[in-house]
Amino acid sequence: MRKILLVDDSSATDLLRLRLERDKYMVDCCSDGFDALATILHHHYDLIILELMTAGLNGVEVCRRFRESGGTTPILMLTSQSSVKDRVTALDAGADDYLLKPFCVEELLARVRALLRRPPKLTPKYLVAGDVLLDVVNRTVTRRGYPVKLIPREIALLELFMTYPDQSFSADSILDRLWDSGPISSEEAVRTHIKTIRGKLGRSIISTRRGIGYMLGPSACEATRTSEPAYEMPLVRAMDHVVA
Repeated sequence: MRKILLVDDSSATDLLRLRLERDKYMVDCCSDGFDALATILHHHYDLIILELMTAGLNGVEVCRRFRESGGTTPILMLTSQSSVKDRVTALDAGADDYLLKPFCVEELLARVRALLRRPPKLTPKYLVAGDVLLDVVNRTVTRRGYPVKLIPREIALLELFMTYPDQSFSADSILDRLWDSGPISSEEAVRTHIKTIRGKLGRSIISTRRGIGYMLGPSACEATRTSEPAYEMPLVRAMDHVVA
């Protein structure tokens, strides 16, 4: 699930947030440029939608300081300023795209999809860990060939561990990647979701490294590396890839 920061103080912010959430994005909101800069310097986002004329610190300055700090997250700049000079200033400050207000929401969503689109490369259609298979495209999970119902957040969490089987993730890093900054964002929420995943897929699917965090279980990693499932499962061949 992709995570977006929306920086805008207009009356349309809530409606835009709801529309993005309806398209399955996680959205945090800021109305002040200083808050926005502090947020993007300390938290990971897949995309930043940034109003040019934000309170406190304008969007161009937020963008410039973020890029100077080494930030690489794509930025879509929104503004009612229509002059060529304003557009050039925003792009020179590090914005990746520019959308003039008022705009059609469908156009904004298309630009969001374009900015989030990864460079063309082979991406696995399936991720396999032991007896668990995750269909990355259809967002479904099977264990020993049988479907297991996971909610979207559980699938996103499982995908994180299966994509990086040798890497440990602290609760804070998981929250930063997969949760928004709302009241349900807590280490307890991470523990609850991991407990639920273990209950559905077996305790060995995710290991706890005390004082470090969580990672894919060693038995799942080993089975993934050294053997094919003994039960009937969709074959994962080189052709079973999609261009993202």
